[in-house]
Amino acid sequence: TNSVNINIMNDSKSKNANLIFRDFTGRILYDQPLYLKSMNNSISIDLTKFVSGIYLIELTDGVNKSYKKLIRK
Repeated sequence: TNSVNINIMNDSKSKNANLIFRDFTGRILYDQPLYLKSMNNSISIDLTKFVSGIYLIELTDGVNKSYKKLIRK
């Protein structure tokens, strides 16, 4: 597919965050500031500029970080 939908659950009050995509070498390919509302947040990312490979998705609010792996075929 040419896009990925990311659903983020925010249990606390609204806050700023960053969504970062890195390649396998750690190079940042995408860095998007976000404003997360409390509860559900949905973001669609266009992947047409990403070649096939494995990417690390990082979500950080400056204090907490979470990671997911994305495989683009």
